[in-house]
Amino acid sequence: MLYIIGLGLGNEQDITLKGLQAIHKCDKVYMEAYTSLLSFGLSSKGLSNLEKLYGKPITLADREMVEEKVDVILSQAHLSHVAFLVVVATTHTVLVVRAKKMGIEVKIVHNASVLNAIGICAYSEDTECVGFARIGSEDQKVVAGTMKQLQLIDFGAPLHCLVIKGKTHPLEEEMLDFYRCRM
Repeated sequence: MLYIIGLGLGNEQDITLKGLQAIHKCDKVYMEAYTSLLSFGLSSKGLSNLEKLYGKPITLADREMVEEKVDVILSQAHLSHVAFLVVVATTHTVLVVRAKKMGIEVKIVHNASVLNAIGICAYSEDTECVGFARIGSEDQKVVAGTMKQLQLIDFGAPLHCLVIKGKTHPLEEEMLDFYRCRM
């Protein structure tokens, strides 16, 4: 079993209970050290903090190590439980694809990401947005309007997404007009 475990954005205590439980099941724990780093860094002190909190020795895995030793990591996952700790659990597709091709079960334990954290921004009710529901399905819904207008829309069942509109090209504005809220 290969676990890809998101650690969150701030420090070693941001891990979810689900992620911590998965680490405790693992015989080997790797810490990704090439796409994103926790704010406390990966100094020996930072790494020892992780090891103390998680109760496991951790091996740092830079890009070269992962690319060169992917077969070693996956052979360990084939025989036992292996954790690959990442700041955002959405990036390490090479491990996931190779593991699945080898018949190794993969579990991804998500955590907070910049997409969640950005919610602290103080947008106003007049901010232009586009709301989406069930994109790609027969009953998808797309509505463009202000945040205030979109609050009044019944988007129905999930999955939902909200995009804050930035500077747009006139052709993009024309496209958005097809979805504009008419209130």
